[in-house]
Amino acid sequence: MDSVARIKTTIPSPYPLTAIYIDTHDTRTFRFGLPADATLDMLPGDHLYVHATSNGKSVKRPYTPSSLPGTVGFFDLTVKRYETGTISKYLDDQRIGDTVLMSGPRPGGHWVDGMAKKVGFVAGGTGITPMISIIRWILTKRLDAELFLVFANKTEADIIFRDEWEQDVRTHPSFHCTHVLEQPPAGWAGETGFSFSVGHHRWRTPWKRCSEGLAI
Repeated sequence: MDSVARIKTTIPSPYPLTAIYIDTHDTRTFRFGLPADATLDMLPGDHLYVHATSNGKSVKRPYTPSSLPGTVGFFDLTVKRYETGTISKYLDDQRIGDTVLMSGPRPGGHWVDGMAKKVGFVAGGTGITPMISIIRWILTKRLDAELFLVFANKTEADIIFRDEWEQDVRTHPSFHCTHVLEQPPAGWAGETGFSFSVGHHRWRTPWKRCSEGLAI
């Protein structure tokens, strides 16, 4: 088997932007190229720092790759544009062929195989990105773990990777997903409420089922 290089840097290094995918009205997935025989040296949930210059000052922000760890030849960052977000606006302004400086990966809240049999995830908006690589990893590897995702968004149009979540529910009996909307449309069959209430008294039932596991 050909060897695969594992990339991890401590200084900002350039990565070429090779594709942009539209996820929602304000969220994009940016694909960055790696050598054909290379992958990021990371565990599910680890993050990169994106570096840029704003008003003459160097800034950096952490982003967790949304692509499956171990992917060879590229990695993805899923980013929501915020008008007050220096790095999110910077990334949204990039075009295919541009290069972006990043360092890492760095450890942070990552998953280690076997650490729990039941795992609960509570996410709001793009807070899902640190979790998606963990969920994708566990499901792709068919690990012995039951997953509970409670995903809160403002509107139905804000749900990132909705098609994937619905497919995962159909394909994997061990994966459970509850959507919560702050502003639900007429006829919405899911849950409603504010993001900050998720995981508290209204959501005790799913959390009881994973009370002896790991909550993220």
